[in-house]
Amino acid sequence: MPRKPLKHKPLIEAIFEFRWELQEQTPEMKVDPHYKILIDRMYDKISDEYPFHEQLPTATMPDEIAGYVKFPEVAYYEVETGVHDTTGVALKITDFQLLPTAELTEIASKVGDSRELINYRTVDRDYKGDTFHSQRQSFRVKRDPKVDYEAKHRYGGAGKYQIMVKVLNVFGNDTNKAVEVGVK
Repeated sequence: MPRKPLKHKPLIEAIFEFRWELQEQTPEMKVDPHYKILIDRMYDKISDEYPFHEQLPTATMPDEIAGYVKFPEVAYYEVETGVHDTTGVALKITDFQLLPTAELTEIASKVGDSRELINYRTVDRDYKGDTFHSQRQSFRVKRDPKVDYEAKHRYGGAGKYQIMVKVLNVFGNDTNKAVEVGVK
């Protein structure tokens, strides 16, 4: 299928995390003199396709503070796939890990299974690479504080399907993972 430019392009939000050594301006303050050049060069690459640029309030933070801004690390999890009936697929979250910090080490010592740090799980059974369609959810509630780590679905026909699993942890950070499955 030929590429067709969209008349009304969707809103694009890009978040980048760059790591590099900062120059020490004072003993408590470090800066990067090339930060603005890097951002401008990146914008030059996309400005033809996305000509509108709005500098957000957080992007106007003083250079002296920029080096100290931290983004939450993304969780890691494993999803196993298996056959369910003849035209179905079974998914199971088998492992869930957060980047270790002092706080998490203390919390992890109090839970038996690291998957207990999952607050919400949802699945898009036929993800097309654009909009996520939440089709099967599991979340913790007071009467049942455990998320279901498994999901099953029977497809109407043979083919390859891309499944997107979205997990939200107890700290409010989400992580996505796509798996491709074949149904015979």
